[in-house]
Amino acid sequence: MAQNMNDVTGIEKVQKNFLTYVANVDFLKGVLTAMQAQRDENGVLIKVDSSACLKEFDSFTLSLADKNLGDSATAKKAYEKKRKDKGQQGTTNMGFWISFYGEYQSSLISGFNFYNECQFDYYMQSIGNSVQNPSGIANLAV
Repeated sequence: MAQNMNDVTGIEKVQKNFLTYVANVDFLKGVLTAMQAQRDENGVLIKVDSSACLKEFDSFTLSLADKNLGDSATAKKAYEKKRKDKGQQGTTNMGFWISFYGEYQSSLISGFNFYNECQFDYYMQSIGNSVQNPSGIANLAV
C-alpha cells in the first residue's frame, strides 16, 4: 500500500507528544547516538554503544536528578536534612545559599561538559547559518 505524501499524521503525533519525548531518557540517548553515527568506507553504519557524549549525558542527568534546583524550598529542606544527618545542629540562610550555589555550579559545569563532548557547537553553528539571513532561510526551506 502506497503512503500518501500529504499525510502529516506522524508529524502531528510528534508535535502532540513532544514534551513526552524530550523527557524520555531513552529517546534522548537515541538522538545522541544517532547524532554520532558514522559510516565506514563501505557505507556500513558503525554502531555506537558508548561514547564520551553518552557518558557525559549520564553524568549531567545524575547531577540534576537529586538537587531540586528549580525549587529552593525543597532544596532547603534537603540541605537541613543533610546537616541533621551529619549531626550538626541548625542551619543558616547564608550556609544554605553557599551550598545551593555550589550544587548549581557543579550542575552547570556538568552541562558544559555534556555540550562540549557531544560537540553541540557544530549543530548550533549550522542552525545559526540557516536562520540568520534570508539566503540561509531560503536554503533551509529548499
